Amino acid sequence: MTELDEDDDLHLEMHRAVDELGKFSLHMKVEFQKGTSAEKAVSFVEELLIKATDACLHHGADLVGHVKAFMMVEDGSTVGFSLIHQNMKVNITKQLTAKTIERAEVIVHVIVHGLWDPEVREQTLEALDESGPSCGIRQSAFAHGAELPLPDGRFIVCSYHPSQQNTFTRRLTREMLLGVFLRAAELAR
Repeated sequence: MTELDEDDDLHLEMHRAVDELGKFSLHMKVEFQKGTSAEKAVSFVEELLIKATDACLHHGADLVGHVKAFMMVEDGSTVGFSLIHQNMKVNITKQLTAKTIERAEVIVHVIVHGLWDPEVREQTLEALDESGPSCGIRQSAFAHGAELPLPDGRFIVCSYHPSQQNTFTRRLTREMLLGVFLRAAELAR
């Protein structure tokens, strides 16, 4: 008998192949408008989870695996969010001390069945674009090859991750990745 490694990537790939499991995680630092109430900040994350879930279901997902979020405010207080079914309310666990929130870190994790990772990602980011403005949050869309200037004059050059999912589907080609490195070298001169 062969020794098994339960953390093996093969297990995840097999699960995806059989279940069509799609997932996307997002970790963002959020700057709310000055004086944003804690309730409005919580509503933003709740709305994001609902919209991302609804969008995934509308685009082919047939089952919610789990959709969760965690928000940590600059004073250290936290809020946990969990959505397990599209017809149920988001379960919110608050441990907030602040009445207003200006900055927070938010982690969003979406897992649905019947939809692949790139579509889950796209639907989640579109939900973010729709939810953000209501709380004064501007989200710039990611684009392969986008250049983001830093205050010190350097740039960040964006690229899709060179995962098997992105390379096998040709979302990212060898030429595209090479182009990002060549452009970064050019900007570094």
